[in-house]
Amino acid sequence: MTNKAAWDSSSSPPSSMEPIGSCAPLASESDIYRSVQAVLRELESQHPSSVLNKGMLRWTLHKKVRNNPANSLILVRVIVKELERAERVDCRTHIIPLLHTLIYAVIQSAYVPDDLYKRVYDFCKRLLTLPQPYCTVGLSYTRRMKTERYTPGVLYQRMVVAEQSLKNDYHPFQERVFVFADPAVFSGPHSEALRGDIEASGSGGYLNPLDHMRSVVQHSIQAALGGELCHSPKLAQALKEIGQDVEPYFQEVVASLEQSVEEGSKGEGVVLRGRLGQLYREILTDTDTS
Repeated sequence: MTNKAAWDSSSSPPSSMEPIGSCAPLASESDIYRSVQAVLRELESQHPSSVLNKGMLRWTLHKKVRNNPANSLILVRVIVKELERAERVDCRTHIIPLLHTLIYAVIQSAYVPDDLYKRVYDFCKRLLTLPQPYCTVGLSYTRRMKTERYTPGVLYQRMVVAEQSLKNDYHPFQERVFVFADPAVFSGPHSEALRGDIEASGSGGYLNPLDHMRSVVQHSIQAALGGELCHSPKLAQALKEIGQDVEPYFQEVVASLEQSVEEGSKGEGVVLRGRLGQLYREILTDTDTS
């Protein structure tokens, strides 16, 4: 994906654009399609058990992308088609739930082809003509997509930094989120799944802070440079080899992305690509000489 202001289809094809941590198997398009259709059936169902467990299937889709970001581009393609179909038949109950999952998949993707990105952006813009809450959601996501367009990887970086409370020089304050849930509402499979995630995190099943820093560096460089200029398997190996020394690179990446956001469309991301390209070469050089 490039940082061009105009939408076009001149981007180079992806080349092993998988961030660190892609350990889950790659899903087929048919598997993703079946999962999305299950979500749609859940949205339409009025059965008591379905109403109680609403959101579980979408959560499963999110986890499938999180566990292997390579699944994200497949999911983007499938959901864009479903959203465009829902728009044609005026089935608005499908729009916002699927749109949330679509944007999550876009954020997880280090590369989104220009034509596909344009379809996502245009769909969000068309929501501005609809009444609340569609116009509000459309406006929010239109702005996010525009930000991501000019500064690829910034939404992923912000998401990981916020979720993992990663210390960084650009945002020195850390947040803590506490969830108080009524057992009468938050029960059954929801509570069991949440408990499983918490237990896995506590037992070391999740990535540690340095792993998340490596993921941010990897994703940001891939998104900025693309498949032709970034050899992602080599970068992933280099980031693993430098160990704790990844933190200065992480700090530099966060600062570079946020400064690029402040500059907006000025220079169309040339400075950002130049700086991250320099970091990419420095990382590979450090490991070659160590």
